[in-house]
Amino acid sequence: MASGDKMYFENLLSEFEKKFKNHGSFPLFSGESINDIVDKFNVPPQPGVYVIYGCTSEREEIIYIGRSGSMNQDGSFRNQSLKKRLTMKQGGVYRKEFF
Repeated sequence: MASGDKMYFENLLSEFEKKFKNHGSFPLFSGESINDIVDKFNVPPQPGVYVIYGCTSEREEIIYIGRSGSMNQDGSFRNQSLKKRLTMKQGGVYRKEFF
């Protein structure tokens, strides 16, 4: 991601954090269980958006942007929370295998 694009994205995230009162972050290091981390950091059982960064000592890079809880036409959400989305299967493989 170009530095201008990253700055735009960071500004957009900052605006979302001001607009939506429920937001947070957590670290996930190599060898840690995503299931344990979402419990430890109280990831809410609500729909939402998440951004996953890959970090090294030299750089930080967005590697995935996802969402949970598709919205129905009446404005309600289907039953899928952030916690469930981050810990369940995708393509037949549990996410703990990805992370």
